[in-house]
Amino acid sequence: VEGAEKATHYYRDLNIEKALATVTYQAGGVHYKREIFSSFTDQVMIVRLTADKPGKISFTAGMDTQQKGGVRTENGKLILSGLTSDHEGEKGQIRFESQVKVLAEGGRASLQNNAWVVKNANTATVYISIATNFKNYHDVTGNEGAKAASYLDQAIKKKYADALTAHIKFYQQYFNRVKFNIGVTDAVNKPTDQRIAEFAKTNDPHLAALYFQFGRYLLICRSQPGNQP
Repeated sequence: VEGAEKATHYYRDLNIEKALATVTYQAGGVHYKREIFSSFTDQVMIVRLTADKPGKISFTAGMDTQQKGGVRTENGKLILSGLTSDHEGEKGQIRFESQVKVLAEGGRASLQNNAWVVKNANTATVYISIATNFKNYHDVTGNEGAKAASYLDQAIKKKYADALTAHIKFYQQYFNRVKFNIGVTDAVNKPTDQRIAEFAKTNDPHLAALYFQFGRYLLICRSQPGNQP
């Protein structure tokens, strides 16, 4: 977001009980907030940018890839498509396409020079869809563009709050199956990096429990029934 170069009070967290990442900071007398989640129910990544004063959300968002591919605009979307590179004599065969749509409340969101440009919005919600031609280990005849468009077109019809609620509900049906409590000390109030650095010489049983649950969070997010492990 424009003006964030001089940000203060920068804070970020990952809520593994909701599979939701949050970033907050202050800049120019404005409190900014960014929420990010990869929706289980809508199959898109959603980024929500808000501020506590109107008209303060302005940014330019583009895409690039190190694979063979390019960026274009089409049907009111920013689209990146490409092909995986060759490896050890094998031709790259996985085609992929990512489609991005930005919805702004207040202000304006427009496509300019192969990028989304948002000016003076109150809130901006970025929807990022991606798909490949992969069907299974011996079939890569899928239509990556059609799949990506289908996910995106359905996702933008939902209100943000409804999409977030549905995502959390789906995730928690797995995550909430296990509770693990081996005690809590004052160390829980420190940042995670500091807790890790001090773990060997302090009493922080909650960090061990948190690490156990973090592993479960990763497994739930990366492998669902019917998908590749």
